[in-house]
This record gives sequence, structure tokens and C-alpha cells, in this order.
Amino acid sequence: MKDCKPKATPKEKGLHIDVGDKERCTNHPYRELIGCLIYAIVVTTRPDLCAATGYMSLLQSCFDERHYNNAKHILRYIRGTIDLRMIYRKEGTTETLVCFCDADWGGDKNDRKSTSGYVFKLFGNTVSWASKKHSNSKFVIHRS
Repeated sequence: MKDCKPKATPKEKGLHIDVGDKERCTNHPYRELIGCLIYAIVVTTRPDLCAATGYMSLLQSCFDERHYNNAKHILRYIRGTIDLRMIYRKEGTTETLVCFCDADWGGDKNDRKSTSGYVFKLFGNTVSWASKKHSNSKFVIHRS
């Protein structure tokens, strides 16, 4: 993958991959690749890889050629963005603390569960982020 063609995004927009068929499972080092990507997220501080790697890590029980090719898509994205850095500096007119959050509604087409996430910025610099797939898609509205 050292000389691969770079990609502009970590995964294709609207990507949906079903869990693999037992008959089509391959022996590619898919789990090892996902582990390396998680290592890159944690050690080299690449929050831009979180969503794509998290999605691909859900499909480790039975993977086939489609899964492996989409995981390699993340590597192609890294190739094109290898020089990206997180730089922390105070911007003059930036608010002290800002939080962004969002969620989808049943976005995983395999189990219809929702995912939510947040980003905290301090003086314009990302200091904390997370994304979590909900364990239950039921939503209850309490009225008072």
C-alpha cells in the first residue's frame, strides 16, 4: 500500500456492507489491519479515521473481499493525508468551549441501531471526541 493511489475520504459516502457469508470468507489479514488502524487512531491522534474504522471493525466476525477492499480504502486515505497534523493554538476571537454533537436514527442497516457522537473544542482546538453505537434503538419521550 506504500505506492497506492490516495483517496480523499476515509470511506465512501453512504457505504453499507452486509455481514459476510461463511462460504465467501477470505483469509486476508483483515483483523490485523483493523487493529493497526485502531492503533493509528489512538497513538497518532487521527480522529478522522474513527468513524470509518469503527464501522469496519463491526464486521470482523465474517469478512470477505468487499470488507477487505473497504478497509484498504482507509489506508489509501491515510496515504493521501499522511502530512495532516493536529495543531493546538489559541485563535483570537474563538469561544472558550464549544461542543458539537449529532446522531443518526437507525443508521446501521444491519441492525437498525443508532450512532451518536460529540466533539469538544477548547479555544478552537479539538480536545475530546467520541462516537458510540447505541445498544438499544428505542427512544422514549417523557412529557411533564
